[in-house]
Amino acid sequence: MVQRITPYEVSKEKTSILFSKNVDRNTRHKLVHMFGFRETHQFGEYLGVPLSDRDEVKKYHAIGWEMVTKPKDCGGLGLRRLEVMNQAWILKLSRKLASSAKDWWCEVLRSKYDCGALKGEIAVKNSASSLWKVMVKLNPQLHNLCVWVVGDETEIETWRHAWINEGLRVVEKVAVIPDDLKNIKLSELVDVNGD
Repeated sequence: MVQRITPYEVSKEKTSILFSKNVDRNTRHKLVHMFGFRETHQFGEYLGVPLSDRDEVKKYHAIGWEMVTKPKDCGGLGLRRLEVMNQAWILKLSRKLASSAKDWWCEVLRSKYDCGALKGEIAVKNSASSLWKVMVKLNPQLHNLCVWVVGDETEIETWRHAWINEGLRVVEKVAVIPDDLKNIKLSELVDVNGD
């Protein structure tokens, strides 16, 4: 699954899943089978600190994260910044939740936090999950990055929907709308060439 949505390949030999004690045996078995990884009961081994040596100094020393996250062609190791990647993944999840997806995890979050589609002011309780807290924190960023794609214009009400710019409804800017055009859809005003 990770390979389908990222350019990275996951090593099944080096990857295992650590479940919370709250996950029942049947669910653990299904997830292990679905992902093809093995289950583990411990966190695993620490892989070490990235080290480097320079010609002028013949000893190894730790490399700062600025260097580690530089592209390889700039002398770095080419690793991505985790905080940026984490935000990108959470924004992707938030977008799915906001788009009214029917995935089971979306349904769980919607019912647990009674949130609808991540719109408006959302209160966050101290008892909320860390995922939910971060999703709500990044919510303004999500809305700044989203745009409404007009598509085939068949559902857009020309005067009442804010299809030109967010918050801009034509009905609020036009003094008089002819009666025969009041309920017209955008698709009825535009031909196949966009004219």
